[in-house]
Parts: sequence; structure tokens; C-alpha cells
Amino acid sequence: MVQLNTQWLSEWLSYKESLPETAHEKLVSQGLENDITNNHLSETVLVGHIVGCGVHPKSSKLQVCTVDVGQDQYLTILCGCPSARQGIKVAVATVGTRLGDFDIGVRTIQGMESYGMLCSPSELGLAHNSSGIWHLDPSAPVGECLATWLKIDTTRLDIEVTMNRGDCLSLRGIARELSMGLLCDLACPWDIESVSLSSYQHATSVQVAPNCREYSPIFHTLLLENVDMHARTPDWIQARLFEGGIGLHNICVDVLHYVMLELGQPMHAYDADVVGDALSVRFAQDDECLESLQGDTLALDSRTLVVCDANDNPRCIAGYMGDKSSSAQLSSRRILLESAYFTPEQSAYQCRRYKQHTHAGSRFERGVDYASCQLALMRACMLLTELAGAQIQQYANFMHTVQPSPAMVNMALTYPESLMGAVVSIPKLSQVLESSGCEVGQTETELAVQIPSWRHDMRLPAHLVTEYIRFHGVPAFESTSVVAHLSHFESTDESRIRLLDSLRMRLVALGCFETQSYSFIAAAEQEHFVSANSQLVNLSNPLGASYSSMRATMFPGMLQALSRNHASGCRDTALFEIGRCFVVGDDGLQQPEFLAVVMSGSRFPERWRDKGEVFDFYAAKGLLTSLLESVYISTPMVWREVALPGMHPHQSAVLEIEGKILASVGVLHPSLQKQYNLATDCACLNLNLDLLVASSQSKQQIEPVCKQPMMRRDLSLLVPDTVEYDKISETIQKIMDTRLKNVVVFDIYSGSQVPSGYYSLSLGLSFQDKLVSLTDTELKSWIDQLTATLDSQYSIEIRGG
Repeated sequence: MVQLNTQWLSEWLSYKESLPETAHEKLVSQGLENDITNNHLSETVLVGHIVGCGVHPKSSKLQVCTVDVGQDQYLTILCGCPSARQGIKVAVATVGTRLGDFDIGVRTIQGMESYGMLCSPSELGLAHNSSGIWHLDPSAPVGECLATWLKIDTTRLDIEVTMNRGDCLSLRGIARELSMGLLCDLACPWDIESVSLSSYQHATSVQVAPNCREYSPIFHTLLLENVDMHARTPDWIQARLFEGGIGLHNICVDVLHYVMLELGQPMHAYDADVVGDALSVRFAQDDECLESLQGDTLALDSRTLVVCDANDNPRCIAGYMGDKSSSAQLSSRRILLESAYFTPEQSAYQCRRYKQHTHAGSRFERGVDYASCQLALMRACMLLTELAGAQIQQYANFMHTVQPSPAMVNMALTYPESLMGAVVSIPKLSQVLESSGCEVGQTETELAVQIPSWRHDMRLPAHLVTEYIRFHGVPAFESTSVVAHLSHFESTDESRIRLLDSLRMRLVALGCFETQSYSFIAAAEQEHFVSANSQLVNLSNPLGASYSSMRATMFPGMLQALSRNHASGCRDTALFEIGRCFVVGDDGLQQPEFLAVVMSGSRFPERWRDKGEVFDFYAAKGLLTSLLESVYISTPMVWREVALPGMHPHQSAVLEIEGKILASVGVLHPSLQKQYNLATDCACLNLNLDLLVASSQSKQQIEPVCKQPMMRRDLSLLVPDTVEYDKISETIQKIMDTRLKNVVVFDIYSGSQVPSGYYSLSLGLSFQDKLVSLTDTELKSWIDQLTATLDSQYSIEIRGG
């Protein structure tokens, strides 16, 4: 949020009418939400001079002040602030003033009447909090309206600035917006030509390490001498800092903060006697640290960009915060000012890495105007020269050979209409872009738009159309008659949505609950569930350590939800989630969509018939089978036993289709079960929805009922224990005639009546021809060929044969 007084805004605009209400409405229409707030600087709040001060005879905590406010008689005002004393100028709320919900009247305190109130900045509605009454400048004219002396109005705009509009975190940025919306001129109220730095250019330039230059391509320094750090910050600057939510420090820091509010460029002031006359920029080392302005020790890392002194000691986290020992103090006389450009990406990392909010960091991570670094330095120099007697000693800069350059956006002339579905006037669009600071060129087919240095949010053709809509609104749609030829066409998206909805409904019907977890997760939490050679998608500037990478699997987030349910007493729970995961493959970043299920506890409600069945491997496998029953897949699917990461090595398997993993099923590894505080085993299921959709057919071919009889032959086989049923099923599909319609397993037995090392498997094979009835001779030949092949390949015999 940025808070600006409307009087300050009016100094930058040629708009002559009432600004507050107009500015409020115009900014809202341009996408900047804001509120109008009022301070309490009415005409009855005056500049006063305490001409006499003594202790109240009945209370040692009260002082009786005799105050001159330019009226015929002095006012007697009782004050409880210990800093009230004779000879100072103060802010006086006279009788009849309303301070918020409080009316100033004649009050009797300890038997003595008080005719007003000596005010602090917070009591005047300027600051959020302040200690003690406001001591005004000794030159403040007695009896003058305080608002006039402070050069502010009674209204203030509290503007919410979105993350993409860093240019609006300054007075100049908001004034620029209003000048476009109100169709008035934007004019800087001060003459920067009065300051020239070229004659002070120093031979030694700022040193920026080669591997840092893309993150800090512009760096200016200015050495000032004979700075009177005890000089008083003018009251009008104090008032604007108060309203901007910034506290007071000393004349140098206050001026830099003021320029930051005015132009949006953060700067830093160093004590030149501590850091020397030269600065350098490099990446920190992991064993280095820095003491913050609040006295905390910040441990640096190798990704942190730092500004170092002449001895290569880190003195500032670039674009974020300086250290305490080198900052400009009241004892300083030689000040080294820094004004630089740091890229939003680098600044965003440091704002996440170090938790304290800073005004500089919030601006750099949004993007500042890289073309205004020197302008801001000159403005600060102008004020310090005027207010603190500063003298320019030397000026140095670093300008990378690869400078930030204005972005170029090429947009086809037909694009706005195709995007909006309505006619957009290209001349009006060009006019809006030019008023926004863009340079617009036009050919027969497209616009070539050069974006101004302060607009980091305009990089795509859609952004140009958005800029048009901000000022002209959505184009009116013409009402025309439409002839529609109705026909049914199901797009891939429609079939996918229908499939996912059917899976959801089936899971809910089976007693599962849908959940949703974050796509961000700590890298350490998902390492158990991915293979060793998998490459995680780590974030450059995460919100925190718990969100440092994109999820490669949904299991960690879902298991955390399951663990919370167990902790709350819900121990019989089945959760499912549909979402995308993020993996790095041969083709770069991929975002496959999965359906994941985690189940733990009892499968059925507790009752006398309950056999104590729990969610196990077969429960998850059965659930997968039930889900796939609603999908028509003609391609054969094969189960394969695999030790999956994070799962029990002997209770996990995958379902493959044409060599690709369609789904995986397993029981959570006991160590992870303990880590997530789960009282019972946890069965897990993961289904690749992208592969499922690609393999499924939207329409199953329906055949007429065959009139020929179905013939069945049963086989009882003695199968070695080492032979799995999948191999038998695969052999049947290869050997048998296409007239084999179905195979069922109706008995599996192993015991005393079966030889050791074998198990009995009973199959039912059903045959049918569409045109003729099959004969026993044909069936016998097929069965004989099958049994011979099974015997030769797997030593499978006919039981009892």
C-alpha cells in the first residue's frame, strides 16, 4: 500500500478542480483500489509557541503551558507530555477542533481550566503511533494554520498496489496514472537541472563482480562531505513521511525515504569513514554474516547479493537492508550515497530468504524504473545540499555493457478484436499506449510497441489490450442475428471432464473423501517418494522453506491430511485428490495429471459381523479395478511387481499399458507410516490420468447379440509355484483362436492333494462364432494346442490327466 496526501499529488498535476473525490474514482476505474482517509488538520489546528511552562500545583505529571497562537490572548493549556518546555513551537488544537471522535473544548483538570491541546503526529491523524507532542521547526510562523505550514491537505489516498504495478509505489507513479486518466499534464515541481554530477566524476568506478552484473547492471555512488547530520528534517517532509507510514531517523535517512516515496527509487546511505570511498558488489559467502539495523545477526548464503566496502566486507544486502555499523549516524560527516538497480528476481529471493519486510525490498522485487537511478540520486543530493549543507566530493558509477532495455511487444492489428470478440479502435489503442509512455510504430499488419522503463507489467500483446480496457472499458457488443447449425461434437476436454467426473462420483460412492493440497512442498518431504535419479522442480524464490519445490507426487500432502485426521480421532479414512504434478523429463518441464488415493484404518464400519478387514494392498488394487470398470480400454493391461519409492518393497506393483505405467499400488513403508503418525497400514494408489484419457475410447463398440451358442470348456491345471498367472493368460491370448470370448479363474487350490511345489488352477474358457456353431472337434484341437504349449514352456500339466 502507498499513502499519499492529495496536496502533494496536486503539485505534480495541472488539474485545477477538486482532486480527492475525482482521483479516488479515477484510480478505481484504472484498477487501483483505494480509500480516502482524513487527517485532523482543520483550520483550527494552529502553530503555537510555548512562552511559559511550569508544573501544575496539584499534579507533578501535568505542566501548565502558556501558548501563543497568534490571537489576542495567550492560551493556558495543560499538558501531560514531559517534553513540553518553554520556547518550542508546537501543534495546537484550539477549542472547537474535532480530532477524530474527540472534540476539543474547555476542560477543567485538577481545578484549572485548559483551553486546547498540544498534539502529537498520531493525534493529528498523520502517524500510526508517536511518542510525545510534535516539536515543530523554530521558524514555523506562530498562528498559521498547521496544514498550510506542512503543505498538506486534509485528505489522503490509501492505495492498494498489486504486485505487477511496482511503478505505482511512488508519488510520481500515481501522478502519472492520474495525468492519463484526468487528461492533464504531468510536471515535476522542482528543477533537477540545478544539480550536475558530471564535473565530479571520479576515475575509480564502482566494482561489480562479473557473475553479478546481470543482477545489478546499474550502480551509482555519490560522496558528500560536511553533512550536518544534526540538521532538522523540515516539518513538511516529516508530515509526508508520517502519512507514508515511515518513521523519522536523521536528516540523511529521512531525505532518502522522502525521495523513495516521491520517485520510487530506494537508496542507501553509508558512513564513508567506515566503508571508505568505494563500493563493490558480489555474491556473499556461506560463512559471512551481517548485523541488521535492528541488531539481529543475518547469516548470508551464496545466493545473496551484497554491497561491500573498500575492504570487501559485506555492508548491505543489495536492495534489501544495510548493516548497522556502516549506516549514516548523527556522528557521520562524510556520507556515501548508493542508488542502484537490482533485478526483481534477485530481490525477490532476498525478500523471501530474510523475513523482515523492508520498503526497499518491496519495491525492488516488483521492479523499479531502471532509468531513474541517477535522477533519484540527484534529487537526494539537491535536498541534502539545501537542508544539511552537504558538499559533493566525488561521483562514480557502474554501467553494464548489457543495459536493461525497453521491452518490445509486437501485436497483430487483428489481435485485439480476436481477443475481445468486439471491434477495438486501433487509433484509440495507440493513443492510450502513447499516453502510458510507450513508443508506438505501425505497419500494415501490426503495432510495434516499445514499453517504458517503469512498466514491468507490459510484456505481452494481451497486456496492451488490457491497458486499452483500463481507460476505455470493454467495447460494446453489437446485437446481431446468429444462425446456428446444431451438431454434436465432443471435444477432448469435454470427454476428459466427463471421465474425471465419473471417477469422482465412483470414489465418493465407495466412501472416499476428496481433498486438496498445495502444489508447493518442501523438497525433503517428497524425496522418499521419487527415484534417486529424479530431478525435482525447485523454486528460485519460494514463499518459505516448506514450499521450496513443486510437488512431483501428491502423496506427501495427502499423508499430512491423513495424519491430521488420525490425530483428530478419524482413523478409518480414505482420501483422494485429482491434480497436477511437476517433473523434469527429456522434453523439459512436464505437468502430468494424477488421481491419488490414500487409505488407512478399517474398510467397514464396526459391527458384530466385521472381520476386522483393513485397507491393505488388495483393497487399493480392488479400488483401482473398480475405477477402470467405468473406462473402456481395448489395449491389454499387465500387472508387474515393482518396489516403488516410499512403499513396502514386497507390497507394491504397477499396472502397465503398452510398456507405460498407467497406475501404481502399494502399502506405505513402515518407516514413513511411523513418520506420519499413522496407527495402521496405509494403502496408496496413483493413477496417471493423462495416459488413462489417451488410452480410453469415448465410445465402446456395441455389437448385436450373437445367435450362435456359447460353448465352454473347463481346465484344471497343475502349475509350478514359480509361474504367475499373467504368463498363463498371455499364452492363452497368443495361442487360442479369436473365437475365444472369455476366460475366468473359478478355483485356486494348494494343499495336501496337490504335489509339493505346485498349485491347482481351474479355468473356464468360453468360445463363440458369429456365423456357425462350433464343434467338439474344433474345441478339442484348440485345447490340445494350449495344453501342449503350457507344458513345453512352463511344465504345466493337466490335473488328473
